[in-house]
Amino acid sequence: MGDKYNQSLTAEAFVQAGIPTVLPTYDLCPQVTLDQLVAQVFDAIEWIHRNAAGIGGNGNRLFISGSSAGAHLCAMALAHDWTQRGLPADLIRGATLLTGVYDIEPTLHLTLNQLVRLEPGMVRRNSPMFNPPLRPVPILSEVGGEEPAGWQAQTIEYAKVCADAGCTTEVFVLPGETHFSITRSLADPRHPLTQKMITQMRAVTA
Repeated sequence: MGDKYNQSLTAEAFVQAGIPTVLPTYDLCPQVTLDQLVAQVFDAIEWIHRNAAGIGGNGNRLFISGSSAGAHLCAMALAHDWTQRGLPADLIRGATLLTGVYDIEPTLHLTLNQLVRLEPGMVRRNSPMFNPPLRPVPILSEVGGEEPAGWQAQTIEYAKVCADAGCTTEVFVLPGETHFSITRSLADPRHPLTQKMITQMRAVTA
């Protein structure tokens, strides 16, 4: 569920910091399959690459971030071979992943799957846990301290997958934060998470 317009407030702090920011959206399950949804996100990243100059950005130096399902989709983008689309292999220079889902197999066993329509064959190719980043980029991974232990464990385990792939990884369990409050905190330019993201964006896209 959700739409980019519901999250548009999170862009303000980055725009104020002089960072060109794009919030893409995508069709939702069950109107599309997860395979199609992931492909739409790849299409969006390619569009940003080709149109970044129009908003003052550098299409060859992209920084991606997402929360929850968005973090899962960003992680899939890190595992994608962009040269298959005729794009630079090092198109994505860094990422912040907020409270993401990195092994989607448990979804098969939840009533939620009536909407997601996940099939066993989709699990491995769409689980970042089994598809590590192809290039060693810096990654910030955050999860709320008030989230279930299993959810926190996925963040920690995926960060290890990224580290094993050569990425510089930092993991933060944010005290007092929940699955939804983490995203809302990005609307505050003074929040430590927002400041850390801005610092990382500037470093990897300069």
